[in-house]
Amino acid sequence: MLKNLKLMLTFKKYGIMEWAEYRFDFVIGIIAMILANLLTVFMFFVIFLYVPNINGWSLYQVLFISGFMTFSMGIWHVLFQRMSPWSVEGTIWSGDFDRMLLKPMSTITQFLYSGFDLDGLGDTAIGLAILVYASSQMGMVWTLPLLVMAAVLIASSVVIFTSLNTIFASMNFHFTRSRAFSNLFFSTTDFARYPLDIFNPMVAVLLTFVFPIAFISYYPAQAFLGRGLNMGLAYASPLVALIMVFVAHRFWKFGLKKYGSVGH
Repeated sequence: MLKNLKLMLTFKKYGIMEWAEYRFDFVIGIIAMILANLLTVFMFFVIFLYVPNINGWSLYQVLFISGFMTFSMGIWHVLFQRMSPWSVEGTIWSGDFDRMLLKPMSTITQFLYSGFDLDGLGDTAIGLAILVYASSQMGMVWTLPLLVMAAVLIASSVVIFTSLNTIFASMNFHFTRSRAFSNLFFSTTDFARYPLDIFNPMVAVLLTFVFPIAFISYYPAQAFLGRGLNMGLAYASPLVALIMVFVAHRFWKFGLKKYGSVGH
């Protein structure tokens, strides 16, 4: 365990060194991410100018859910963006994946350990700011137990999102060009920015048991907001994260057996 941690930190250190060579791109990337997320916040404020609530959810409750999603995705973006459908697709088509197969480390580990995308700091910064602002407007007091619970649930959200990326990234072994799948995946994740109970019940079932993005933000946010569709699932994200790691690993292993070199 300690050896793997040291190895991952070494990989991430080299990723930071690569980013340090392009400081202007680094700054522009962070600003772009912040602006993109601020547009989402602005959209929420505009919506709530015309309606007092959405199915009983106030502006600050919706912002809290959205901030939880943004912060979790930002951590994924910084640490594990290399494990994304488009990144794996590019690695396969460039021929680099064939070289990865020759290294004494599993390919899934290489993807997870390598890469460090500092653009994601824009997501983490604005996500944290949204969480702090929304919670302060609701009078929430961040005690030590709440902070510990937040750390556990956010870590679980990052693991779930990384696992979902791994599942969709493994589609590249079957179809080689899987951009349509990745576009579908990231379009669907937008649902995680909203309260689940504002959608059709069938959508809620789908996003809970089939494509569990509701466990990235909505369900864990219930633990802090004290309301939601199913309070019994408010603390289930750590268990779902463990299940998703197993499922993602099986998808990857199965896909790897189907892999054939692109011939570069």
